[in-house]
Amino acid sequence: EDFINNTFNFPTPVTGDSTTFQIYSPFKAKVKMKLHTMAGELVLDKNFGEVPPAFQAGPVTFVWRKINSSGNPVARGVYFAVIRVEETEGGKNVLQTVKKVLIP
Repeated sequence: EDFINNTFNFPTPVTGDSTTFQIYSPFKAKVKMKLHTMAGELVLDKNFGEVPPAFQAGPVTFVWRKINSSGNPVARGVYFAVIRVEETEGGKNVLQTVKKVLIP
């Protein structure tokens, strides 16, 4: 539940130049985020690598400037961020959540 409640992006809707994602990992884990359009097209694939638990180092923070993997600006619309945390030490827990991002 801490993962769901403490993993989010702000602001949304994204009215400025960017939105900031905060990703909470309750354990040492590989952290990944994939951003998709409503049609399922992959816009961005971000691998943050292995990170320590948030209670030791704080959450992972990522500023998305509304650009795709090629560096081109994205269109207005609704995007889905699939955030996945895979435990790497002491267990095999996998946590995943989907966050909506609106660019008006």
